[in-house]
Amino acid sequence: MGIKKLGVGKAKDLVELQAEYLKWGSNILAHHITKKSNHIIQQGLPTDWTTSLAIPLFKSGDINNPSTYRTIMINPLFAKLLRSMLENKIRKWAEERDKHGKGKASFTPKHSTFDHCITFKHII
Repeated sequence: MGIKKLGVGKAKDLVELQAEYLKWGSNILAHHITKKSNHIIQQGLPTDWTTSLAIPLFKSGDINNPSTYRTIMINPLFAKLLRSMLENKIRKWAEERDKHGKGKASFTPKHSTFDHCITFKHII
């Protein structure tokens, strides 16, 4: 599930890995990734998975004005994958046990924080 959620056509991570590599080899790699992820959950996150690279991208306007740039973060691909897998597992656990906050929209299928904005506007 986590591999399927990875975006394609994105930048390579810090070790030149792309999501496409995992998607192409998902039939073979899924079992090994799951096993390694379980080990990491028990032993702790590798230090190199906690490092990201911030890259400023120029939008338009004055090149000397910081507000004319937007930042993208290059994160380790396996860290993104583990986050996605954990998020999915925790969300399912919370939903099955009715532990998910009733007013919480983020990380809820077919809901977003925009839903809260609409509700808030109607209340006002």
